[in-house]
Amino acid sequence: MNHVSRPPGRIDVRLKSVLHVTGLGLAAVIALSLGACRQAPPQPVEIQPEDVCARCKMAISEPRYSSEFLTKDETAYKFDDIACMLSGIRERQARGDVTTVFVVDYQTRRWVNAQDAFFVRSQSLKTPMGGGIVAFQDKSRADAAALQFHGELLRFADINQ
Repeated sequence: MNHVSRPPGRIDVRLKSVLHVTGLGLAAVIALSLGACRQAPPQPVEIQPEDVCARCKMAISEPRYSSEFLTKDETAYKFDDIACMLSGIRERQARGDVTTVFVVDYQTRRWVNAQDAFFVRSQSLKTPMGGGIVAFQDKSRADAAALQFHGELLRFADINQ
């Protein structure tokens, strides 16, 4: 038997390398585990043909005027008019359970987070429940619509009062 004696406290280079790789692997597993704990940002729930407004119970037949909010329990409340949604938010505000609000861009008909949207309010806009508010993702298109409809350009904080 051939034994190589090492001075006390000295670690073999190979053993040191194995410990280093094992430590890196453990760090990667921990980092991935922590990353998995992060939730993806909330996403809008698409309007279905059978959907009705959570407030006025009318069919949501013109999606470009629609909106929705999500609550803490991940329930989506859909609306046929931004004005209906604003009333719905005010009713639930005391509970503090509205987490995210989405609106449909009037021109592109794509969902936009209400915090990022630009709104045009005008009596010339004929929305399903007469709220007269439409949303845009792009400020320049909202500016053009405000001119076209003789309306005012607003942000979500302005309409949600």
